[in-house]
Amino acid sequence: MCKKIAASLVFVILLGIGVMAEAAVKERYIVTPGVDYQKEQFYINSQIQMGNRLNIDLTRPEINVGVGIPNPLNSLDTVSSAVRKNTNRNQSVVGAINASFFHFSSRLPAYLLVDHNRVSTFGVISTGSDEYMSIPTAFGVKNDGTAQIDTFQYNASYEINGIRYPVSSINKQRGAGETVIYTPNYSYSSTRANRYGMEIVVSSLSTPLDSGVELGKPVTGIVQAVRPYGNGDSVIPKNGYVISVHGTEQSSQLAKVRAGDRIALNIDMESKWRNSKFILASGPMLVKNGKVDMTINPNSSRAKSRNPRTAVAVDRTGKRVFFVTVDGRNKGKSNGMTLSEFAQYLVSIGAYQALNLDGGGSTTMVARPRGYTYPKVVNSPSDQSERRVSAILQVLNTSPKGEPVTLDMKLSNSKVTVGSSVSVQAEGLDSFLNKVTIDPARMKLRVEGNIGRMNGNQFMAERPGTGFIIGEINGMMRKVPITVIPQPMKMEITPSNTVIGAKEKQSFQLKVFDGGKEVVINPNDVRWWATNGIGAMQAGGILQANDVHATGKVQATYKGEKVETTVHVVKSSVSIDRFENSQLWTAEGVRADAQVEFPGTKAPYRDGKSSLLLNYHLKPTEGTAAAYAVLKQPVALLGLPKQIGLWVYGDGKRNWLRGQIIDGDGKVVPIDFTENGGLDWNGWKYVRAEIPSNIKQPIKLSKIYVAQTDPNKEGSGQIYLDKLQAEYDDQFIEPMFEDVLSDHWAKKEVEYLASRNVISGYENGLFKPETFLTRAHAAVMLMRVLDLPVNAVSDPGFKDVTKDFLYFNQIAAVENANIMKGNEEGTQFNPNDLLTRGQMAAILARAYELKGETTPVFKDVPVDFWAFSEIQALASNQITTGYPDKTFKPNNKVTRAQFSAFLYRILTK
Repeated sequence: MCKKIAASLVFVILLGIGVMAEAAVKERYIVTPGVDYQKEQFYINSQIQMGNRLNIDLTRPEINVGVGIPNPLNSLDTVSSAVRKNTNRNQSVVGAINASFFHFSSRLPAYLLVDHNRVSTFGVISTGSDEYMSIPTAFGVKNDGTAQIDTFQYNASYEINGIRYPVSSINKQRGAGETVIYTPNYSYSSTRANRYGMEIVVSSLSTPLDSGVELGKPVTGIVQAVRPYGNGDSVIPKNGYVISVHGTEQSSQLAKVRAGDRIALNIDMESKWRNSKFILASGPMLVKNGKVDMTINPNSSRAKSRNPRTAVAVDRTGKRVFFVTVDGRNKGKSNGMTLSEFAQYLVSIGAYQALNLDGGGSTTMVARPRGYTYPKVVNSPSDQSERRVSAILQVLNTSPKGEPVTLDMKLSNSKVTVGSSVSVQAEGLDSFLNKVTIDPARMKLRVEGNIGRMNGNQFMAERPGTGFIIGEINGMMRKVPITVIPQPMKMEITPSNTVIGAKEKQSFQLKVFDGGKEVVINPNDVRWWATNGIGAMQAGGILQANDVHATGKVQATYKGEKVETTVHVVKSSVSIDRFENSQLWTAEGVRADAQVEFPGTKAPYRDGKSSLLLNYHLKPTEGTAAAYAVLKQPVALLGLPKQIGLWVYGDGKRNWLRGQIIDGDGKVVPIDFTENGGLDWNGWKYVRAEIPSNIKQPIKLSKIYVAQTDPNKEGSGQIYLDKLQAEYDDQFIEPMFEDVLSDHWAKKEVEYLASRNVISGYENGLFKPETFLTRAHAAVMLMRVLDLPVNAVSDPGFKDVTKDFLYFNQIAAVENANIMKGNEEGTQFNPNDLLTRGQMAAILARAYELKGETTPVFKDVPVDFWAFSEIQALASNQITTGYPDKTFKPNNKVTRAQFSAFLYRILTK
């Protein structure tokens, strides 16, 4: 059955080789014996391209190809970070590429992922010849160490009531006559199967299917529900699965299945994949039997788009593997390829079988250069920096580190002052080009030039002049030059003119220069001071800031010379821009239209008299789309902020809000104000982007932008930005509202409700806590806090709240729930009347069904007062204590802060 169905789905495209010019090798080196890296530039169909590839020889026993699986599975990481984590004492990762496609929402790998017979996820199998993996295809390494790229099928069945039934596939659209298993990692929360079949919902599994089930081992469970023929689209239980059976004949065979029956499911792979070291599914297949042979419609948008590409390929023997990337979206250097062109290129480099992997902004290759411990990025990612991705493919060297066969010596500085010292560090490479640290104690070290002496691995500078330090080990010798100078020419403290948070620590360093070149000094000869009460200096030039907001100096004295720098200790934030000057900003778009405006007070703003409006239309069909608000001159940030904060008036479009900073080396570093898809709110919200603590200073802020990586989410929108600021203190709290500051009596209550979207402020960042509350606004707040439905309400018939009234649905919702009422005749709601404290008590008592004592509590609320019972209920439940004179003042108007406080007390009671 499985083979018949698979054969009916095959959509194979055979293409001839296009016009490809000879490649020019730009870089080539041996990563480790058995693995070499090559970068080459070439033209294909008149399009300039830059290709990178790792050639991997699996005949060498110490060289393996493996899969790097995220932990947890729904986490993302850059390739260069992942390989560091996967390097340990038993293996060195010497190269890697991004691999698995992944779902942007769940972050889970999109397709099958198996490691040593343990399933991480079954993923999905797509439907349609324009999809990447409508034909199940994978790359893996078999148990004998041979790599393969081929189609795959499941060998699966389930047993219930003593009868075994075959399974056609897993997590794909059910076809005619098929039985399909749907697991929790399916693309949807339900099967989406039509009614021409029946479904069995199974739960209480012995092992979750998508997290560690072992292939070939049965998983037992209990039938939770049976949905007979004519039903479909069952919800997939979190600890379970759904069996979806098509057709009346097969459905009738399962007519005796009942809820509570025990069931055993057994899933394995067909024989060619069984017991593989790992399996990573992807698509489409690009090369088969040494020829272009694509399992995707070449005229589909996915195949025709010109993008960065990643692939894995094998030769005829399966003992040679190629990791391949081609850069894109880099005009004039590498334009990117269509899938047809990519397949042609792979054939040209010797691929016998080749499989497409996740591409676009995800395309990344890392390789270990000579003398490095870890691999570094060798391609040019199209986002200008690495994207965090899901599973990766990696090259592993399992050889233990051996004796060095090369010797290299380094000094912490080649120019020092008399009386100072410099340490000698030695390292080398073993026969597998692994970096080996050499203990200087094993070396013979001596000084040539009568300028000083060795004390262990320390050179002690005694006389001005030039000379050499000579080291010897295992018959190898290396000499490095060194210069000793009599006294410093220039001194400076770094970092200079910096900002730190109160109670934080900051390390300072005194640098000495001679002729523009830094020289080494003895740090014990430096004396440090701090002025104006900003803090205390500790050993080694570390300032421990006091709990103050002040500016002072850090001073250093060396050999009678003094130098100082200004230090600002802050307990608040430091403004970067208030978005008042339209001349500072412009707009840019990548696969997007973008425009910036400064609308002034006629639009939402938080600070000053204007905000920045970013209008955008994102078109991510061919890669990540981004609309940028760009500083014409990047703004230098003082010191090293912990975070950059920003008020954003969101549009709820679930985009990605990011920024760009430039480090001291000129490198562009992206920062995240939200997760991918996290710009999901409407109205004002304060967001923060963390600054990497190890970034090289000084740093500058250059851009803030909205991005979209999902090709199915083209769309327009607009957001407002205001009050951009640097935060240096972990204790800093940005007020949620400009008029509800830290000393306001209801700050906690107001912010609690605002953070849960029960209440909201005004578009200028104010809450207006002392403004009296209208009945309409009270209805809105109650609707939100009680989560009342507003889309199917009955018209309460109030003459002053017609269906076109702004808050009609909210008022109808609270009236339908018998929480708020109209006048005695029931004809008027009086939405603009101010709410009294008595009315508030009645509303809250009804909403939360509060009961109380009958003995009067307040002297101005007699037993015959219309809201006596409700006010008593609030008092009995400690929602109110009234005024100090034992009155409640039921006819007084209620402020927004007071109503918030009453709601808070009920919700947190």
